[in-house]
Amino acid sequence: MTDLNAEKPPEQLTLQQIKLQLQSTNPFERFNAVLYLKDMQTPEVNDLLKTIINKDPDYIVCELALLLLFDKQDRQLFEIVKHLFFDTSEHRYLRARAIWIAGKLQTKEAYQILLKALNDTSEEVKYWAIIGLQNYNFKSILDQLLKLLTSSRSQMIRRAVIWLLGKVQVRPARVALEKTLQQDTTATNRMLAAWALHRIKAIESIQVLCRALEKESFELAKREIVFAIGNILQHHLNRKEEIEGFEKIKDIAVRILSRTLLRDQSYIVRRVCAEALGKLTDQRTVPNLVEILGTDTNPFVRREIILSLGKIGDPSVKEALKSAKKSNYKIVSEAAYQALQKLREN
Repeated sequence: MTDLNAEKPPEQLTLQQIKLQLQSTNPFERFNAVLYLKDMQTPEVNDLLKTIINKDPDYIVCELALLLLFDKQDRQLFEIVKHLFFDTSEHRYLRARAIWIAGKLQTKEAYQILLKALNDTSEEVKYWAIIGLQNYNFKSILDQLLKLLTSSRSQMIRRAVIWLLGKVQVRPARVALEKTLQQDTTATNRMLAAWALHRIKAIESIQVLCRALEKESFELAKREIVFAIGNILQHHLNRKEEIEGFEKIKDIAVRILSRTLLRDQSYIVRRVCAEALGKLTDQRTVPNLVEILGTDTNPFVRREIILSLGKIGDPSVKEALKSAKKSNYKIVSEAAYQALQKLREN
């Protein structure tokens, strides 16, 4: 889609010169002519932009004109957006841009357009309708979104729904995301589902995330799952709230994270495991962290283990940290120095 921040041509033209350039048969020249209108603030300029949208044969030129009208907050913008959406003969990217704008308008009328766009045949239009719903209260159409998640063959649409579900704190959304994490055959969708669950921060998701971590083979999905486990637990620890069964849930997470830290072949996954364990500040993790500090050869993993030991604050790790301070890797030795400083402060 067209970028409104594209550079304007170097010299400025008069409005009359711009109109002449807009008559060119070269779409690139017409595109540049529209760019000249970016900083012109007159009703005549807005009218010219509307004419371009209605008459220019190239959708990229029309899209830029539409973006400029949006930027200028033209009073007829919604009517133009509405017309572009309902005119299915328009290019799908131009219609998609119109829906993108509808998502930004945040009016009841624009919301109704987004709802209609959810049933559009164009994936691009449907995608931007889903993304645009983030600016509205979309809980009333949650069932429709969940249906899209399970029935759409488009990965683009399904990912947009997963992303949107991460913004709503209701049980059906969480359950759908947990199911996606456990059953979806596309690794990117599982990764995005873990990210969305992290946004929701429901303690009920921890055990699902732990089971998913043990089954997952895709490195980036594992990283996102670990990140979610650590951040959700840290969130509830910081709130100091009474949650039934919390210690049992945390124990499961500690066990799974420790095992993954010890066994996973990816240093990226091991590093985030070490970080997650540090967020839990659980003294019981110290022996495992110290042991792995002595065996893991990756400096990035060792650095994260050291920082986590510093956060936990157990004085029994001083000797291990002093040894790490002698490392040839600067990131390891500096982390050990920081951790020792933190122990002294505590």
